[in-house]
Amino acid sequence: MIQKNRLYFSISFISCVLLYFITTTFPVFKASQVIGAFAITLFAFLFITRTTDVLLKRKTGDILLISLAVFAILGVFVINKSLYNFSELPVSKKIIKVVENDDKLQLMEFEKSDSKSGKIIFESVKKFWLFKMFSINICLLVIALSLGCLLGKKVEKPSHIFAIIVLGGVMDMWSVTSGVTQKIVSSKLNCYYFLFNWPVAGSASVTYPLIGSTDFLFIALFLYLVRKFELPVFKNIVGLVLGVLSSIFCASVLGVGIPALPFIGLAVLILNFKAILPDRNEMIQIVVGSIVIFTTFSLLWKLKKK
Repeated sequence: MIQKNRLYFSISFISCVLLYFITTTFPVFKASQVIGAFAITLFAFLFITRTTDVLLKRKTGDILLISLAVFAILGVFVINKSLYNFSELPVSKKIIKVVENDDKLQLMEFEKSDSKSGKIIFESVKKFWLFKMFSINICLLVIALSLGCLLGKKVEKPSHIFAIIVLGGVMDMWSVTSGVTQKIVSSKLNCYYFLFNWPVAGSASVTYPLIGSTDFLFIALFLYLVRKFELPVFKNIVGLVLGVLSSIFCASVLGVGIPALPFIGLAVLILNFKAILPDRNEMIQIVVGSIVIFTTFSLLWKLKKK
């Protein structure tokens, strides 16, 4: 049974990777971005579901998790900087540019090159560009996984999950509506430092930033805690998937950015209500803490804008 599960996981994971690179060959259609969001969600879930299980069973130390996060952060920074750097291909400086178009970065020819060598260079850079974008996703996943598991190791009681759900949801709503997330998505380049991307159908040089990596940090945290406190694993995985997909669906229907953590947290809360319900004193602390955090960050953000 275990071998079969590993086989299904491997097939699904490889299929997602292949889908990432062949999406550019698909004809353009209206729902391509929504399908891309679903696909990157499945890819991230497969990665996190498997690795949280492995890391918990092997009792991975804090130093290793911190090291993984640091190296992945450096990876995101270096790869993003390299998106504008084609110095290793001298000719390409004359024929390649990166433009910001409709909330996404796009690799384009600076001027049409009639030479055979120029066309070969442009095509090779396009393929390398897509690989770089995929590498950003992997680095963001490693960051989310490492930090999520690191935080999970510090959680001592199942009732603390309730506090994480409430406080995380409050912070996410503030961040998306008027805080950090809103600032990030307003910059097309900054999106690729924090958001998972997926290729756009019909274009070999465009990927679209879709889902925040912090959402999957909390997913990694919840999955780690579900296993740590021996809560029903499969049921919670399904609930988390439905939570993320519900947020994607609502965002696509309404056409605006929607915080995903309230959806994710609600799924965990419904499925584990009795096991994670805090006592009266903890509930008061959670409510007061949420009000204080939301108010403080809102005031600080307004002062910063002034």
